[in-house]
Amino acid sequence: MRNSFFLFIVITLAYILPCNAAYPAGFIQDLEQLTSIKASSRGKAPVQGPPGVTGSTGLTGAPGARGNTGPTGPAGAIGPAGGPTGPAGSTGVTGAAGLIGPTGPGSSGLTSFAARNIVIPDTIVPANDLVAFDVSAALTPDITYSPITGFTVPAGTYEVTFGASARTLDESGTNPQVSPTDPGILSLTLNGSDVSGGQLSLTTPFQMTSITTIVTAAAGDFLAVENQSMVGLVGVSLTLSSDTVTLVPSGSANAYITIKKIQ
Repeated sequence: MRNSFFLFIVITLAYILPCNAAYPAGFIQDLEQLTSIKASSRGKAPVQGPPGVTGSTGLTGAPGARGNTGPTGPAGAIGPAGGPTGPAGSTGVTGAAGLIGPTGPGSSGLTSFAARNIVIPDTIVPANDLVAFDVSAALTPDITYSPITGFTVPAGTYEVTFGASARTLDESGTNPQVSPTDPGILSLTLNGSDVSGGQLSLTTPFQMTSITTIVTAAAGDFLAVENQSMVGLVGVSLTLSSDTVTLVPSGSANAYITIKKIQ
């Protein structure tokens, strides 16, 4: 800084003083010496000193603002399967009953059933009379029974099976047996008329004989079993005594009937 100040003075005097001016003795030499010193000092490069001692670490700055969330990385590989299946849990509480579904298609199946038998020994059935069945046997509510008219049924198709064990008197009235020439005949009737295929011939005494047939009835029709022995066989003359059928026990009953609605 001091050399710079001297240089500034010298330059200023050079401009101010005329070239032919008379300078004090030694002035020029001093000026040249100053210039030489300035030039000498400017020609040397400064020498860099050794690095100083590293200073202590400064205080930690405040956290910067949080950056934006980066993109989602790819899904990792599926890990290994877990352990063995645990034990079954306890049964849960039973749920409430569901609503009743609609009635399915098809026939109604067995909706009516009647079962009757006779257990009184030696039951006599006169000609043209109905066989009286036991009124204590089971019936469905839609079938009723009367000894006078028989079984009153609702409309439908029925499978009817009836059987009997019997004996009859021959024309002389002295032989209480049935025979091929003098059989007792029981017939299934619908409203008092014979049902086709519903005639039962009692040709073997003291043996239960049965027959099954199909009957279609309207609502309120009645089914019955009638003694038609007086009709007899064609060409055979029968007396009144041979028209009577005596039902006799065979096993647990001497006569029975079942009526099953099938459609």
